[in-house]
Amino acid sequence: MKKTDSFVQEYENLPFSNDFLFCRIMETRKDLCEQLLSLILQKKVVGIDYPDKQKPFDLSRDAKSVRLDVYVESGDGTEVYDIEMQTTHQRELGKRSRYYHSMLDASMIEKGQPYRDLKQSYVIFICLFDHFGQGLPLYTFRTLCGDLELDDGRYTVFVNAECVSSGNEQLDEFLAYLRDGIPTGAFTEQLEDAASVGRRNKEWRRIYMTLLMRDQENLQKGREEGREEGRSDALKDIRTVTQYLLSHGRQQELNDLLANPETLDDVMKKYGLK
Repeated sequence: MKKTDSFVQEYENLPFSNDFLFCRIMETRKDLCEQLLSLILQKKVVGIDYPDKQKPFDLSRDAKSVRLDVYVESGDGTEVYDIEMQTTHQRELGKRSRYYHSMLDASMIEKGQPYRDLKQSYVIFICLFDHFGQGLPLYTFRTLCGDLELDDGRYTVFVNAECVSSGNEQLDEFLAYLRDGIPTGAFTEQLEDAASVGRRNKEWRRIYMTLLMRDQENLQKGREEGREEGRSDALKDIRTVTQYLLSHGRQQELNDLLANPETLDDVMKKYGLK
């Protein structure tokens, strides 16, 4: 089997939990993103907006940059949400959430603005594993001292796909869908329908295949240099550039990039994306 055929076959079998497919669906299906947020946060979320945030979040020139998976704002402008699909177990998720919150805060207000302008922020990790090992379907953290809550407007939620009984039928269906990819209810059927459409999207497939080829090149380069490059960073790089070029009407530059993926770093530097 040719490498290209293998990539096509891989793309056509991507699960909803695949980072690339998940992000594309959430970025193009506002209705599904709103339903997902409502389900996870256990409250009604409607009228979300996708702000123009193609650039990485940077605290300073020398600070570690962050490219969020799915970043949206509430329609009334009082809340922001970052949704991250987490398929591999990593110990530092707690500190990652802290850094993500810091990035969100720094992007909300300019120098001289009052702190009251900070919006409520939600960082959500959809985990295919039980990060805390307590069996809860949702781990929701806020700042407390006993029963006294610090009104800082910061919430961190970890979804546990390994939980099989949450007491909420729709949530149970979603968690099961994350585990086995089989839809069993109205919402998960909508998600699978969107995933099926995405698997047939030739443009998405072309971008994903370009990603895979670039990822393999980076992996080989990393091995030669004694280190490994993570796939998630490569995925977020190409998504960042793709969103920027499309939103600024630069389709030809995107086509040129996909034809010559080795120019990705140059394009990112050209537009200040790296």
